[in-house]
Amino acid sequence: MMIPFQLIQGFQVNLPHSTKAVSITEDNKYAITIEILKEGLYNFIYNNKHINNINASKLSSEINNIVQTKPDVICLIAAASIINYSEIIHIFNLLSTSGIYSIGMMTNPIN
Repeated sequence: MMIPFQLIQGFQVNLPHSTKAVSITEDNKYAITIEILKEGLYNFIYNNKHINNINASKLSSEINNIVQTKPDVICLIAAASIINYSEIIHIFNLLSTSGIYSIGMMTNPIN
C-alpha cells in the first residue's frame, strides 16, 4: 500500500551530510525507519504504522514482532547530527539482537 506524501507526518531534523547517497528502499518495500529523538526516545515507522516517542523496550518489541513475519526486513536510521554516537551504536545492537543486519543511515546529500 502506498501512502500519499500529504499523509506522512514528520519533523525537522538536522541530518548529517553525505557526498554520496544510495536509495535502498526502492527495491525493498518492507523497511523499518527509526528516528532517534534523544537518548532513549524514538519514533518508529513501518508501512502505515507510525509510533511517536517510544522507549527502547517498546521499540525492541515492535521490531521483534516484524522480524517474525519479515526476517529480511531492512532498517533505516535517522538521527540529528547532535545525537551521541553511542546512541546510534545502542540501536545497532538492538537491531542485531533482533536479527536485522541490513541497516542504512539516512543523510542529507551535499550539493
